[in-house]
Amino acid sequence: MPSVMRRLRPRPFSLCQAILLLSLSASPVFAADTTQPSTQPATRPTASSWHAMIQKYLSELDALNFEDREAAQARLIEMGPDVLIPLRESLSSATTAEYNFRAKLVVDGIH
Repeated sequence: MPSVMRRLRPRPFSLCQAILLLSLSASPVFAADTTQPSTQPATRPTASSWHAMIQKYLSELDALNFEDREAAQARLIEMGPDVLIPLRESLSSATTAEYNFRAKLVVDGIH
């Protein structure tokens, strides 16, 4: 019987467990949400600004910086089928191999 009581007895926290508990309780993820929900409808970009964003990301598909190319590719995929027509139009002009490769990845990512 004493062995059963020993297993039921709570064990003290280790230092690591205590630090973890304290850090989680102070984390903003677990904090109460005190912000008021917005009553305004989500704003949608206008057609001209949407087209401008698409053109901006298309031009960044062959940027010098790798992170810029990756971000532009991901953003174009997120924008969905709206980018396919401007993307195909841009492929008709002289483009780089990097641009062509990333354009294919965008098309594959959307489909």
